[in-house]
Amino acid sequence: MVWYPCNSLQMEVMPMGNILFCRIGWMKWYQGLLEQDPIHGGGAYVDYYGYGHEIYNFSHDDQGNLYGFVEVGGNLWLERLGAEWYQPSVYNVQVVWCSRPTYGFEMYIVGWYGNATVFRESQPCPPQLVGKRPLPRIDDKWTYRVIGKQSESVLLPEDERTFVVPRATSTSGGFGRSNIWYADYASDADFRRKVLNYITTREKQIPEIVRRESAGVVRYQPDIEKRQKVEQLAMDSAQAWYREHGWVTEDVSDRNRGWDIEAKLDDRLLRIEVKGLSGETIAFELTPREYEAMKRFSPQGLYNVCVVTNALSEERELHHFTYRTEANELFDTNNGIRLQMQDKIAARITVIN
Repeated sequence: MVWYPCNSLQMEVMPMGNILFCRIGWMKWYQGLLEQDPIHGGGAYVDYYGYGHEIYNFSHDDQGNLYGFVEVGGNLWLERLGAEWYQPSVYNVQVVWCSRPTYGFEMYIVGWYGNATVFRESQPCPPQLVGKRPLPRIDDKWTYRVIGKQSESVLLPEDERTFVVPRATSTSGGFGRSNIWYADYASDADFRRKVLNYITTREKQIPEIVRRESAGVVRYQPDIEKRQKVEQLAMDSAQAWYREHGWVTEDVSDRNRGWDIEAKLDDRLLRIEVKGLSGETIAFELTPREYEAMKRFSPQGLYNVCVVTNALSEERELHHFTYRTEANELFDTNNGIRLQMQDKIAARITVIN
């Protein structure tokens, strides 16, 4: 039996499979520092320099390997992952990447590496990637802490990052000041089980056709073109629906007004925010500007949120939600779906069970 101090108390460590939670900056794709994918959060280094080494966490090499970074500021305590004191690395670790979006304070699971290798010390750039991991500072050299395989890793789309990861309190575990959480105390057992069940469930939801692809393809590939296609198909579907119902529509998505479509019928101007989703699960975010616009125009019935699910399929479905101020929820009168809102600077929205 091994014991570790925690808040001046002695707590038994739980042997329940190796799992490591890592806090990193928030990005869509983690394919490098792209203009359309800046990094947010991630600590003082990211705040000061505008980037962190995790910007490449889901960018693979030619062999299908992923190299993950988390800022630690020292060596990892691999003994808590089952290693001996003299071992430089440990294998078969479920590494869960966590981050906080640009609004609010909650942290969410953004993805994971299955059966990963975790290193005690920071590792230099492997030979095959020299020159392929550029950083803004010429005196900075890219490093990593974790190796995973694309075929066993998942990066969740932004609108599907809904699993909340706790922060440590005096009575419960979670992330503290460190970007690493081992979650290996007895009190963490229930949360670990929930996370592993969640990962198993999400893995089963990945289309079988993707599972049959070679190691050169990432499941939940952070595909910019695919994301743009989902958004465009959702916009086209929404405009077509409103036009079929007598509205005259205009695409204003590039004007940053807090909505994507303006629809006119007689003397009424309806503002429509469109959310395109590749799957069936309804979970999405509103930016601060969208959220403000929704609260401003909804009482007059002049703001709708149009959610297009299965956007890439011919069987895509449109949901038209209106905001109920008194209940602080979105409601689809056609099928009775109610969406609860986690009211922050903006909002994260999920289906009410």
